[in-house]
Amino acid sequence: MAAEDIKNQLLDQGILVNIIYADDNSYNSYLNNMNYDMMLGSIQSGLAPDLTTYFGNNNLANFYNSETIDIMNYIDNIKDENELKSKYQRIYEIYREEVPYIAIARNKIFAIKNVDLVGEIKANWYNMFYNIKEWYNTK
Repeated sequence: MAAEDIKNQLLDQGILVNIIYADDNSYNSYLNNMNYDMMLGSIQSGLAPDLTTYFGNNNLANFYNSETIDIMNYIDNIKDENELKSKYQRIYEIYREEVPYIAIARNKIFAIKNVDLVGEIKANWYNMFYNIKEWYNTK
């Protein structure tokens, strides 16, 4: 099982992990209350990917970075394509610096996207943020 493998690998590095196996109700309670240090779960992306799920207020990782919050709040108002691309590039840089998420598997080999999300969006089985530095929204 993936959780046990991760636990053992972290233990080899001196990090003690306690795994809590949760039923659906408990899992949802942990998520809604952000009552976890690390979560192994799945994310079902919608047809129009929304990065606020990962970088906006109340995101899945309980990740707080005031700059990403500001960018996510401001992005919808940007009309200039170069400025928009620059803002998404900055989100990518922050992601690379702080790594709030690590995608360990993908069960899809294709990506469905909103027509407003452009750039080099490639399907990748191991990283949902693959090539995020090239994504930007034209709307």
